Amino acid sequence: MSAKTWMTCALLLAVNVLLVFLVEFFTAVGSGSASSGNANPGGVLLVPGFVSLLLLMLMTFVVAVRYFDMLQDYIAKPSYHLLVPGLSVAALLLALFLQLRKVKHALISLRGDDEPAIRSLGLVNMYTNSLYFNAYIVLFWLSFAVLGGWWVVQKRPN
Repeated sequence: MSAKTWMTCALLLAVNVLLVFLVEFFTAVGSGSASSGNANPGGVLLVPGFVSLLLLMLMTFVVAVRYFDMLQDYIAKPSYHLLVPGLSVAALLLALFLQLRKVKHALISLRGDDEPAIRSLGLVNMYTNSLYFNAYIVLFWLSFAVLGGWWVVQKRPN
């Protein structure tokens, strides 16, 4: 694969990591650090985050298919039949577990009182922005794209 392809992947990954950090930074963690609900920068960053994640997923899928096609039969193909799906499924399950744990903590309370912020302020608010776009979601979808690329190469007739 060309250097341009790798640079594009690296740039998309860097943009996603930056957006994850920005959404986390602008998501309020308590009533003392709350920003105005009318000017919620974390909510504004969700749309570019989803778009960049979609582009990164597509690019990862294409790169995975190309990479698995280029592998030498006698060196790497025997190991990637079990290693790639195993690691991808492990990363998928880890990301799913961590995301569910994060949602559970958000449902308990994000504001420090007995009533969850989701019930009183709605689904997307200054306390819940990071539930919809975070590192766990990026890891989940990247693992899914790699697993999908592996599956496409495996299902092709030889």
